[in-house]
Amino acid sequence: MTGRISQIIWLFLLTAGLLGLVLVGNSGPTQAASPIKIAIIQDQSGAHADAGISERYGYQLALDEANDAGGIKGRKIEYTIGDDGGNVDRGISLAKRAVERDKVSVIFGSDVSTVAFGIVKTAIANRTPQVSGAASTPLFQGTTPQDNGYWCFGMIDNEYLAVDLLSLAKGAGLKKLAITYINLAWGQDMRNACRKYASQYGIQILGEVAMESGATEVTAEVSKLRTLNPEGILVLNYPGDSAAVYRALAALAWSLPTFPLGMQVPSIVKMVDPSLLNGAVFGLMADTAAPEFVQLVQRGEKYYNKKILLKDYYCRAYNAASAAVKALAACKDPTNPSEVRDQLEKVKPFPTVAPVPGNLLPQQWHKIPHIMFTELCPFTMKDGKMVRK
Repeated sequence: MTGRISQIIWLFLLTAGLLGLVLVGNSGPTQAASPIKIAIIQDQSGAHADAGISERYGYQLALDEANDAGGIKGRKIEYTIGDDGGNVDRGISLAKRAVERDKVSVIFGSDVSTVAFGIVKTAIANRTPQVSGAASTPLFQGTTPQDNGYWCFGMIDNEYLAVDLLSLAKGAGLKKLAITYINLAWGQDMRNACRKYASQYGIQILGEVAMESGATEVTAEVSKLRTLNPEGILVLNYPGDSAAVYRALAALAWSLPTFPLGMQVPSIVKMVDPSLLNGAVFGLMADTAAPEFVQLVQRGEKYYNKKILLKDYYCRAYNAASAAVKALAACKDPTNPSEVRDQLEKVKPFPTVAPVPGNLLPQQWHKIPHIMFTELCPFTMKDGKMVRK
C-alpha cells in the first residue's frame, strides 16, 4: 500500500514538473506577444466633439490597419478611448490612468488646448510622449526633458495657423485687419501670434475684441470692430462662437472679407446658413478633392460605418497615428515610452495624405521642435460650398 501511494505521489510530482516546464517554456512567447498599449483621449461629448470624434476615427484607422497587417513585430496594438468632454480635470484623470495603470507607450490627445496642457504635465511626470491635435504654441516649446515640447508632438501650432491666415489676407490685397478671438488660452495665443507676424506681411492690426466661449449673441462686439473700419476680419474663434460672428455680420448687414480657421468651417456651416460665409478664405490640412484624401475618408467611413464630419482633422490624426506606428516599429522595446519619444522625433514631419502646395516644412520657417505637419491648402466659400483656391 505504501509503495502504491509512493508511486502515485511520484507520478503527481512528475506531472506537475512537466506542467511547470510547459508554463516556463511558454512564458517568453507570451511576454513577447503582449500588446503595445496606446491611450486616445479626445472630446467625444463636449463643445469640441466634432473635432474630437473626427480625430478619434483617424487615430483608430491607422492603429486598426496596423493590427490588420499583423501588428508591430508580431504584437498587437491595444488602445483605449477616453472622453475628456473638453474638461481639464477629466483629461488629467484619464491621462493618469493611462500612464499609471495601463502603462501606455504613447497618448493621443487632446484636441482641446486647455486639456492638452493638463495631459502634457502628466506625460512629463511619467516620461510618456503625447501626440496632440491641440494648436497652442506653448505645448511644443522646449528642448529639455522638463519642457512641454520635449514630450508633446503636435500636428500644427498656432503660429503656423497665424502665418497661414496672414498670408491669405496679404494674397487678397488687404493691409488693415481687425481680430475677433475667443477669450481662452487658444484664442489668446492665436491673437498674439497674428500680432507677432502681421508686420511681416505688410498688415496692420487695427484692434481686437474678445468673446467668451459659448457666446451666441455677439452683435455688440462685432459692432465695435466695425468702428475700426477694417478691410477684413481674422475670426479666431471656436465653431459656435464663429457662427455667432457670422450671424452678427448678417444682422449688421456688414459684408467684408473674413478669415476663419478652415478646419472649423464644416462645423460652422451646420449652425448658420452657409451663404453667410461666402467669400471667407481659409486653409485646410489637406486637399479634400485629392484622390488620396477621398480614398482615405472612404476607407474610414466604410471601416466604422460612420460619416466623418471634419475630414481634415481625421486626416491629420491618421497621419499622426501612422507616424507613431513607424516610431513604435523602430523601437527595440515599443513598450518603453522614452524610446518611443526618441523615435517619434525621428519621423517628423510626417507626410500629408494629400498633396499641398509648396510642401513647406515647418523647420524652414519656425524654430519650435516636434511639429509634424506641412503647409495648409487654401480654400474659399462660394455659393455655400468649400472651393479650392
